[in-house]
Amino acid sequence: MRLDSYIVELIYDIPLGKSTWSEVVEELRKEMNAALACLFVAQPEQVPMLISATSNNDSVWQQYEQYYFQIDPWNAILASPIYQKNTIQYGRAFVSHKELKKTEYYNDFWKKFGLGETIGGILTTDSGVTVQIGIPKYNESKNYTDKEVHLLQYYCTHICRAIELDGYIGNSLPQGIYESGLAAKFGLTQAEAQLVLTLFKVNSLQEAAKSLYRSYHTARTQLKSVFKKTETTNQIELLKRLISN
Repeated sequence: MRLDSYIVELIYDIPLGKSTWSEVVEELRKEMNAALACLFVAQPEQVPMLISATSNNDSVWQQYEQYYFQIDPWNAILASPIYQKNTIQYGRAFVSHKELKKTEYYNDFWKKFGLGETIGGILTTDSGVTVQIGIPKYNESKNYTDKEVHLLQYYCTHICRAIELDGYIGNSLPQGIYESGLAAKFGLTQAEAQLVLTLFKVNSLQEAAKSLYRSYHTARTQLKSVFKKTETTNQIELLKRLISN
């Protein structure tokens, strides 16, 4: 198991529109020699949105999203105080295989699809977007090693950075995912956050105002307020401020 620079390149190509989350998640699955891989994003207190998942059987994720996500003991653990945020962990660190076998989740879902040990975690980007990843192996595979856990932690650091960049210059995720985090971080209003995220994806403030159905005067006033709150004086400084934090 070694660092794969190709995966890192794929991750940062997403905000540029040169790769997709599906490609990244599939490469992570192969890198970890796993059965499945899934990646979710959300703002705090929101239901996570599945970005991408791998499986030879689409019904796996249909069933998971419709019902099994709600009773997944792994998700309950990640949401509990015992889980250390922003870390990749072994599933067995919290739930023993013996205890897992007693659950409906294991008997009706996990066992059915021949899944084994999983690693994953919940990470948070600088603007407050929650990123959740889970990569289970096949039941007959060997357990994960510390080296694999550390490697996934490394990739997830880059995933968080790419998701942050995507909010400003890309379009792979809905803009609404970023708005509340950006507003909370800099004290922006929702309208100001919407303007910032739109501004970097069009050619001018005038185009941003038009796409948001606002007057140019209103957009200019809001941008001045954004500059003041972020302690910047122009759009280039603003972008650097957002990316560097």
